[in-house]
Amino acid sequence: MSVISVINLVVLSRYVPRQDYLKASANQGSQGNWGVCQATNKGWPISPAPTPGRNIIEGNCAQGGVPDYYIGVREISHAEEGLKFANNHGIQVVIKNTGHDYMGGSVAPHALALWVHNYQPPIALANQFVPEGCKSPTSNVVTFGAGQGWDGIYRFAEAHNVTVVSGSSAMVGAAGGWITGGGHGALSPVFGLGVDNVQQFRVVLPNGTLVTANHCRNTDISLPSVEEEGEEEEEVPLV
Repeated sequence: MSVISVINLVVLSRYVPRQDYLKASANQGSQGNWGVCQATNKGWPISPAPTPGRNIIEGNCAQGGVPDYYIGVREISHAEEGLKFANNHGIQVVIKNTGHDYMGGSVAPHALALWVHNYQPPIALANQFVPEGCKSPTSNVVTFGAGQGWDGIYRFAEAHNVTVVSGSSAMVGAAGGWITGGGHGALSPVFGLGVDNVQQFRVVLPNGTLVTANHCRNTDISLPSVEEEGEEEEEVPLV
């Protein structure tokens, strides 16, 4: 099994309080009511797929929880500049990759959204990876971008005969809410959660600064620090 090194774009603040979503959702009885914006509790009709003999439902639609503006992130500088702009002007920011967020974290009314799904640099396999600022290698790792979905990582892993701790859905993004929420997968009982296997993050902070976080640098963002001298680091080999 390979350890994952994630190149991730994460905003650490400026989200609509999630209790607002939960409160609105409770009023509707279920978070599965996709015709209602959980942040504003306003609804709109949902049309079934048009088929012969079935008319499209007519009605007035609203913006709902969909942000007014999006930045299509295709390189790190796009995220840096977008976050600097939002920070300077006091604009709320949300991050969206594939949008698989039942808590509504990837949407917010009147916000600026960073859509990172198209930030997919080539997936790479790094043998004996040495985290930035560290002296010793950890193990062999797979690196990928913030917009990468599990489908691409599955295909890469199969082609290189390696295994990663991963989710079950190929459509879900690997470096967004899945990993920052813990990252549960079928291999977790054996190898731990996805986040347990992370060796390094590259993160764009809310002020637009790109930093690297690992056991040796910016440990407040990523992982507990370890003493490299006189202490062995656990390595998870490829299988």
